[in-house]
Amino acid sequence: MLIEARNLTVRYGARTVLKGIDFLARAGEITMIVGPNGSGKTTLLKALSGDLPYSGEVYLNGEELRRLSQAKMAERRGVLAQETILSFPFTVAEVVRIGLIAGPNAPGTALAADRRIANALAAVDLSGFSGRFYQELSGGERQRVQLARVLCQIWEPVGEDGPCWLFLDEPVASLDIRHQLSIMELARRYADRGGGVIAVMHDLNLTAMYGDRVAMLSEGVAVAAGAPDEVIGNDNLARVFGCELKVNAAPKRGVYVLPQSAARTAQA
Repeated sequence: MLIEARNLTVRYGARTVLKGIDFLARAGEITMIVGPNGSGKTTLLKALSGDLPYSGEVYLNGEELRRLSQAKMAERRGVLAQETILSFPFTVAEVVRIGLIAGPNAPGTALAADRRIANALAAVDLSGFSGRFYQELSGGERQRVQLARVLCQIWEPVGEDGPCWLFLDEPVASLDIRHQLSIMELARRYADRGGGVIAVMHDLNLTAMYGDRVAMLSEGVAVAAGAPDEVIGNDNLARVFGCELKVNAAPKRGVYVLPQSAARTAQA
């Protein structure tokens, strides 16, 4: 099963943000979207998830998005935005419970629902946070609460209508390195169990480490798409990011940290 876009174009007023993009993501894989600020990454994610009007075609598990009801969309995909602002004093458990309202496989009893919420919070390393107020949390903790909400919505990676999809917009941007790795491992497990993951990323090291497929954007155009080692190369990086970057080259001065070296610790 796939998510596929053909000649996808998005306009904001007179400005064309995405320009005839073709895109492909497969269930069972993590597909990364990378590019500089303003390249159209978030716009692409929103269009693929059905949250923005577009021209062209977008297919989710073989069905064009325009033909799917909001209820059907909620059953097949969950979306983690870059930032979610809540104006009212909800507790962490209340925020996560929203995912059960929208999701296709809500537990049948209150006890089972509470267990699902606890499991989702444990998955994002927030056990014991249920009664805390959302506004009291750090930015990284809030982002993990929202991910727990999305997980509750599409808890099972494969449903009656096929694979479910996680849409993640910069899921690790506000996290420390341990939690960056743990969230990427969570995405890896979701894909390995048959679901699909599409993530907007800025960290090219994590992209190369966890991505099965990478789409690189520049000024609303897909510059390259394929396996990480095919896309993340010196020429593409220089062309898209406007600076000379060398893949797999150690700096002449100072130290540097490779996320690969911490992966086993993050999973422990």
